[in-house]
Amino acid sequence: MDAIKAAEILGIEEGEDLLDALELAVFEVKNHFLSKPLLYATASSRLKKINHLMDVEHFLNPSSNNLISDFEFQLIQSTDSIQKFWGAYMQSKQLWKTRLAQTNSIQTIGELIQKGLEMELYYSSIVPQLEWNDETPVFGQEPDAMEIQKALSFAEQNNWLSFEEIYENKNKLPASLLIALKRLSLLPKYLKNEQ
Repeated sequence: MDAIKAAEILGIEEGEDLLDALELAVFEVKNHFLSKPLLYATASSRLKKINHLMDVEHFLNPSSNNLISDFEFQLIQSTDSIQKFWGAYMQSKQLWKTRLAQTNSIQTIGELIQKGLEMELYYSSIVPQLEWNDETPVFGQEPDAMEIQKALSFAEQNNWLSFEEIYENKNKLPASLLIALKRLSLLPKYLKNEQ
């Protein structure tokens, strides 16, 4: 790695400030993952870019001590209610986003992306694949968390605590909850490298 190769990776002219360009590239990568759903297809190209940015980061600061991410998502019991499932999922997602927003190490960002994909796969694999409704979910857009929480509170008031009880009473629940559950149940195939 030399300054010419670093400039090429960063997409800048030779002689421009490499550190500024690296900071901007890191900001753009983080911003993408903080503002869009985490899917393997959209993450894979950025993970390749992250690998190149790690080379630049090491070239610019060979003594940089990249900390390994301490992010761990909450595990739940299969007997937990859907409300506990949703709470743990939302809390884990928020913690993941907070960790991502706080780091400026490109290596740590790469690790967090991998752990984020594992987290999404873990939670989405818990949701059974049932005929929640006829709508086709949009995978590139996450459901409104507050709307889902409101629907789950209604379900809890009626003592519908499991996925099966939610399914049995789906005609009494908002379509937003059903489409969110359908999206989650189908999400695992968008979180793995199927090549």
